Amino acid sequence: MTALPCHYTAWMTNDLSCLVGDVMDIAVIEDEATSFREEVISEEYDFANGETTREVREVPVWESRGPQVFYAETGVDAREGAAEDGIKAAEGLLEAAGWRVVGDWEALPTSYVATVEYIGGYRHTVEAAAPSGEWAPVHTSNRVEHSDADSAREYGEQLLRRWVREHRAPLADTDGRPAFRVRVRTQSGDGVLATVTSSSAALTAAAFKVARESMGLSHGWLAAHLGKSSRMVRNYESGHAIPAAVGEEVTALLRRTRQEVETLVEEVRDDPFAEVVTYATDAAYRLARPDGEFPASWHRAVVAQVAARAPHIRITYAG
Repeated sequence: MTALPCHYTAWMTNDLSCLVGDVMDIAVIEDEATSFREEVISEEYDFANGETTREVREVPVWESRGPQVFYAETGVDAREGAAEDGIKAAEGLLEAAGWRVVGDWEALPTSYVATVEYIGGYRHTVEAAAPSGEWAPVHTSNRVEHSDADSAREYGEQLLRRWVREHRAPLADTDGRPAFRVRVRTQSGDGVLATVTSSSAALTAAAFKVARESMGLSHGWLAAHLGKSSRMVRNYESGHAIPAAVGEEVTALLRRTRQEVETLVEEVRDDPFAEVVTYATDAAYRLARPDGEFPASWHRAVVAQVAARAPHIRITYAG
């Protein structure tokens, strides 16, 4: 599914009961698509059979549930000032901050609202992921930049590509978590328009199947390990939603597999006569590793990854 474009609504509040002070204020809030509705694009009546053919498309229904990206006081007294004066002042503040009103203002019980779009310049900050999981700034732009990018997100993507190329920085850790992110701000710096991370890794249906196969695990073994049915595991690989707990466990299995690969690689890396023993059957593997929980196919998959990094090794079966 194509990601929806960012959508913003300006709220010019003129009701004293909703204001902190005595003057009307203006805020821009990022919207979220809470549902979709059908919009008729074209309609044609067939006189021959008496039927109407309609072409429709789904359009999002937006609600202001996201973060506030702009705020200012209009200076217009909420007790005595006219709403038109508040709107005029709000539009001036919006324009100065890089926002443009799209369409007409709509009167609500306590406010006036209008769709707005950002056309101003950008500031940005590049942040690096710390071991604690928090983000620390490593570069902050002190000047406003104007870009031909179609959106703040596209601008952030361009910056991030340039940053990692210039600094030859790793994009993610071994679990796919991003190592860097770019926060794109408005030209005044008071609102975040987009956050772009250096990793798009996600446990999609395809990634789930690739992970299982890369570890040499059957549907049945993985299902038993996860406490699920084989059918459910196949459903995950066909596009059904993957629960967070399942995703975390698959990630943990991948981590253990990588650790085993690293251990074996270190053992054979500098030995020109290295021999790695693997197992043809589960029975042979259990005999060698009574406490092991994985099947023999997992060990063979591990050895295959070791051989890809250390092609000089000799691989034999146990016994």
